[in-house]
Amino acid sequence: MSVYMFNLYRISCIFQDLLSVAITGVDGTPYSDALFLFDVQLPEKYPSIPPLVHFLTFGAGEINPNLHKTGKVCLSLLNTWPTSDPSEKWGSHSNVLQVVLSIQGKIQLCYDYEPHSLTSIVHNEIGYPEMK
Repeated sequence: MSVYMFNLYRISCIFQDLLSVAITGVDGTPYSDALFLFDVQLPEKYPSIPPLVHFLTFGAGEINPNLHKTGKVCLSLLNTWPTSDPSEKWGSHSNVLQVVLSIQGKIQLCYDYEPHSLTSIVHNEIGYPEMK
């Protein structure tokens, strides 16, 4: 088993095509002591297609519109979130590290704007700018 340690996340290779990712919550937020776990499977056609990512919630519920309590992870990079910009979709330039950093950003995003506010949780939903 290979383990790579970075600033706020840890990736463990369980099998050649299965990774376990742990991302710690950001200091100064309600998530500062939380651990966000994800399973990442590299499909047979990887890197031509994006990895499959599953969020393990442990009953935490939906902390971000991109991280569903069902385990679904919605990111344009994974082709699971709508975007009209082709540069945001999975391509030959994409890799697992980009996915992990994008997820890490979504966790941090919850409290970057208006701490402890419902608005801060939904601000990145599709159509939010029109709702303001």
